[in-house]
Amino acid sequence: MSEIDVASANAFEDPLEERDYQEAIKLLLHPPKFQQKTALLLGTLGVFVAISAMRGSSSIVDLALLVGVLLFHELGHAIAMRAFGYSDVRIFFIPLFGAAASGRRRGVARWKQALVLLLGPLPGIVAGLVLGYLGASGSMHTLALMLIVVNALNLIPIEPLDGGQLFQVLLYSRNRHLEIIIRAITAALIVAGSVFYGEWLFVIIGAFMLITLGQRKRLLAEAELLRPLDLPSDPAALDDPQRRVLYRSLWKLLPAESQVKWRGQPKLQAGMMEQLLDASTTRTPSGGATAGLLATWLVGLALAAVALALVVPPQWQTFAHPTAQFSIEMPGPVTEITEPAPFVSSKWWSAEYGVTWTDVNDAEAWLEATRALLLERTKLVRDIKAQPNERRFDVRDGDVIRSMLLVTIGKRGYAVFAQPGETEHAKRVLDSFRAK
Repeated sequence: MSEIDVASANAFEDPLEERDYQEAIKLLLHPPKFQQKTALLLGTLGVFVAISAMRGSSSIVDLALLVGVLLFHELGHAIAMRAFGYSDVRIFFIPLFGAAASGRRRGVARWKQALVLLLGPLPGIVAGLVLGYLGASGSMHTLALMLIVVNALNLIPIEPLDGGQLFQVLLYSRNRHLEIIIRAITAALIVAGSVFYGEWLFVIIGAFMLITLGQRKRLLAEAELLRPLDLPSDPAALDDPQRRVLYRSLWKLLPAESQVKWRGQPKLQAGMMEQLLDASTTRTPSGGATAGLLATWLVGLALAAVALALVVPPQWQTFAHPTAQFSIEMPGPVTEITEPAPFVSSKWWSAEYGVTWTDVNDAEAWLEATRALLLERTKLVRDIKAQPNERRFDVRDGDVIRSMLLVTIGKRGYAVFAQPGETEHAKRVLDSFRAK
């Protein structure tokens, strides 16, 4: 050790600081394990399902399929974590966002961390590809689409998605300045995009990344100073002088006003020491390993593209009702229901299209009464110029936009809807409606 290192290795003169150090080291060496993993999984799953159901954006079947897709994804991560020596592995759901798998990765090589990230989305993409190849229909078709879309989105190289974390592990972590720049740009884009699209929940993610940017910058700078000491990655292998050096380093990361709050908080101190040790001891993968892992990521994207080509394209068809005397183009198989009222519908992915009809005595009165009834339950978004025998408008129902077309021909009134509305598919469906 250098003279500075030897000074850092000396015992603390302040008894309270020495006590903090001893408590923090105990927690660093023997961190408390999470005992209620099953309760955590089931509890967060229940909250996730309850909130999703209250939002009313998906049917019960679709919600069950989504839960299965998320669990399958996180099980891929969790199994890989256990195989590569992670400890305290657990899975939990995050209401409105999805699910996550977490574990303590002490001393795990970066290439193994990268594989853990890839083994969440890749199995789901492969499963979706197989279902698409087999020509899945109905709920299996929906499942295939969910498997492909959810997992392909996770490969996008933007934190906190798996793809973003993968690029951080393989590329950005090679230079601390690059890592901070990329994280700042990503956070700004998340905030700006979330505000633009009105997805305020995602603003929280971007804001958190921005708020913690300064602390991450200081941590990486301090880790770079510790790297020449060649500390062991396993806290149990640290001797007492090395532990004291690490403990003193954590205080350099904290602004003066924060240090007072951290005194007497050994749990916080141990957590920061673990982050600092991880950042100062893990080494980026070799060039060959990096190239191989990035190639695997590209293969995953290619498989997702092939799977989408098999599953996503809608099978447009013209449906003509023999007795209700109308025809319409719809992007998927048409289902007809006769009770309690006549109705035909078509579902494709999360979109739904439908036509219902009824006999009317006064066409104008029926148009206005039906429109008024719809607007009692929803909020008008756009009102399109009315024709003598039709009304066309867009309404917001919860988080979903629905396009509506009300038409009267003779003594029959038709109600056509497309959900979500304001899309090319919705416009095509409504524009194609013809009645005799």
